[in-house]
Amino acid sequence: MRFAAAGRQGLADYAMEKVHDEGGHDELALKDLRALGYCAEAVVAELVPPTAEALVDYFARCVRAENPVGCVGYAYALERLAVTNGRDYIRQVEAALPAGVRATRCLRVHSAASADAKHVEDALEVTAGLPAEDRRLVARACYETALIACSPPPGGHIAETALRHRVAALKPKPSTQTS
Repeated sequence: MRFAAAGRQGLADYAMEKVHDEGGHDELALKDLRALGYCAEAVVAELVPPTAEALVDYFARCVRAENPVGCVGYAYALERLAVTNGRDYIRQVEAALPAGVRATRCLRVHSAASADAKHVEDALEVTAGLPAEDRRLVARACYETALIACSPPPGGHIAETALRHRVAALKPKPSTQTS
């Protein structure tokens, strides 16, 4: 809406296309968690990865900036990182899952096996048509997004054993009903 209000219809159209393309993607990870037997909402409430939190905060800053064009760089960086996950990687993840568990929806949709490659091209096309100052802001946001996504969080990552313990506590126990 801010792009349209500023008379920047090309960017407004791009933003609306992103909203449409990404619609429902927030449910994919929840479905994957449910497929693994977890109460998805409890996992999300308990385990907020610091990197994901930092990315959401950065995106909010881009959108609220005087010139929100940095959101194009943010989208480009995340889409570009997503296409580094190919079919072989997805197969490796699936092989590690329990038999019959289908829990790679989110990964599939955000990988080289999806439309993300087209999204990368779209972002490049939109960026190429922008004035130099906007391209600078897009490039900076792209860099800062990639830096956040690829850097360890302050204090480091949670240890594997601690993560396993926290996640195990979130998995509902099988009911022990008696006949």
